Amino acid sequence: MLARDLGIPCDGRGARTKLYFSINAFIREWIAYLVIRRRLFIGVFALAFLFFLVRLLLLQIL
Repeated sequence: MLARDLGIPCDGRGARTKLYFSINAFIREWIAYLVIRRRLFIGVFALAFLFFLVRLLLLQIL
């Protein structure tokens, strides 16, 4: 995704890996994606938080 954003033509190839490494690599790459798209995820979580907060307040009133 980073190469595509930078306009670098590339082709990624996978290979067989051990399960213990795959889980670690998946978590590491997901965290890196969250850091790269930080503003998007902060906005999504803020909207979700506001939605649940409003819902909670409405349930308290009714």
